[in-house]
Amino acid sequence: PKMIDVSTPMFKELAENVYYVGLGWGYTLFIDVGDYYVSAGAWHEQGAAMPWREALALLRKNTQNNKPVAKHIVSHHHTDHMAGLSDIVEMGTNLVLHPTDIPAVQRHLPQKLTNDRFEPISTTRYLANGKIMLFDVPTSHASHNLALYLPEHQILFTEDLFGSSFETVMPSPNSWPVMDTYQRLRKLDKQVKTLDLPVKDYVSSHHKRVLSQADIDHALTLSCPSNDALTSRLFQQA
Repeated sequence: PKMIDVSTPMFKELAENVYYVGLGWGYTLFIDVGDYYVSAGAWHEQGAAMPWREALALLRKNTQNNKPVAKHIVSHHHTDHMAGLSDIVEMGTNLVLHPTDIPAVQRHLPQKLTNDRFEPISTTRYLANGKIMLFDVPTSHASHNLALYLPEHQILFTEDLFGSSFETVMPSPNSWPVMDTYQRLRKLDKQVKTLDLPVKDYVSSHHKRVLSQADIDHALTLSCPSNDALTSRLFQQA
């Protein structure tokens, strides 16, 4: 299967006032909610992604809009997904996150933030007058992981829950950590159905490709064969 080319910076308008910006393995979602932006996704490893500050500069260049980013959503506590937080908080942006992740963020930042810079979210909540919905998807990967849903556009943005770097196919569930990723997808799908959310586009901070509901439905049909089945294939046994 052919991999998607992620070697050049991307700026994409997913819907009106919804922008997807990034490079390589790291992408940020910016939502213009009127007086300010809300962002999500600040993953960064040297040479493998576009830093959040650069993504913001590309956003402003393309939109000719210098509104502040008032809120940034921290999906979960892993260090790679907090890599851009220093730049973010320096700009005065407040952090929206699960309350159990606040200690990890405080340890990560060079200087601790005051409590008023945090907006804890522990249950399903709406931001920006209902334009943004947040809900928690606990998995084996992270005990809490906030997913972002845009009701008006039916766009779902997640980090480390599911995605594909191939042009047309899904990753194989037979390799690690992809098998665990499919388990995360099933947890996400269960939450989406429980909340009765219609989704048009699935967007991941690690993947340039935007997945449709049809893509997700197909992915949910894939499963990892049992050890006996894999052994049988390996030795060509009946």
